[in-house]
Amino acid sequence: VWHTHSSVECNGLLSKSPENILKCLLKTSLNRYRGDISLEKFTLIIQLSDDLKFVSSVYRCLRYAVESNVNELKLGFCCPYSNYPDSYYNLPQLVFYAKSMALLELDSCKLESPRGNVILSCLMELCLRHVCADDQVIKDLLSGCPLIEFISIISCQGLKHLELPNLGKLKEFKVYDEYGLERVYIHGVSAHSVDIIALHILPHINIAACKNLKKL
Repeated sequence: VWHTHSSVECNGLLSKSPENILKCLLKTSLNRYRGDISLEKFTLIIQLSDDLKFVSSVYRCLRYAVESNVNELKLGFCCPYSNYPDSYYNLPQLVFYAKSMALLELDSCKLESPRGNVILSCLMELCLRHVCADDQVIKDLLSGCPLIEFISIISCQGLKHLELPNLGKLKEFKVYDEYGLERVYIHGVSAHSVDIIALHILPHINIAACKNLKKL
């Protein structure tokens, strides 16, 4: 665990005991939280575990980050078994309501439908990698991001007809698909760069609304 006055970063991929890593991280987080210190960056990269204490500890870390008005949140989980439901970390709903967050990076997380309207009013950059989510979840997520400028969706499972809502600030959109994405519809009038790569068949792309597009 590495931390400074304004950031907490933890890379525990090489650790054989993610629980011990989290215990140390929680201790660090609690000390900072008691001091009422706002958080610029929170990074957690760790091996995934189905242990209930692991799930609880990660949740407490995320709650601390959100309540500390985190500006950048990066989460990554590694599992030796891929392409199975239990190889994803179920992202807690509280992340959908982190009003101060400007950057969100998720790797190997599962996103479920928000229980209410997403409120990510400051989010400008969203990066999803090896994320499991359906089309509606992504649409609901982006509907709560009025300031989003950059979106990257890399090797995400569960998407078929990806529709981006009217995002007035969107500048760049990137997709790398290897699971059979069939359709992409972008409403972002201000988008000037769209980059779509498909491992198998290129999806149908509707960018008629992108009046300022400079790169495709």
